[in-house]
Amino acid sequence: MTAENFIAPNQSKVSSTEQAYQKIYKMRNKALMNMFVRQSNLHKRQHVATIGNISFFDDAFSLSPNATWFAFYQSTTSIIWIFENLNKEEIDFSQQMDVIKDKVAQIVVIDSFANDKTIERLKKNINVVLAKNMQEAVELAFHLASKDMSVVYSPASGTPDIAEQRAKEYIKNVFSL
Repeated sequence: MTAENFIAPNQSKVSSTEQAYQKIYKMRNKALMNMFVRQSNLHKRQHVATIGNISFFDDAFSLSPNATWFAFYQSTTSIIWIFENLNKEEIDFSQQMDVIKDKVAQIVVIDSFANDKTIERLKKNINVVLAKNMQEAVELAFHLASKDMSVVYSPASGTPDIAEQRAKEYIKNVFSL
């Protein structure tokens, strides 16, 4: 039995008003889904490569703590998180901290964009390592990760333009490992 059959098991017994309502309901659900689902998966939980049983993911378009939380929540492996604060402002991860503590093994912070208060809050819960640039961050993450872990680049801040530029740099550095 399909979902359509469950909603309207027999169209001949359903009034025309009910049929119209069901059509509107289906159209509304599709429209809502299209609003919240990006048409492209580029830079959104995008698998970049697997090197030595370590998976690298580009999640640069997670431009808020909640979007980063969602990516971590969906992960089935332990994570090395490459983080940089693209806005250079304090970010509050207090609501996401339970999942971060559960899923993230290490955080590699790209120091050029770091905010001391954000890093200090993260250090209270997870081991944080500082990197000077993206290349160093990718290399550190690769060496910190163990078999079957994931390395995720997710800034949790910024704008799409800056995030896309940084994501391309991340991908280039992953392929140069």
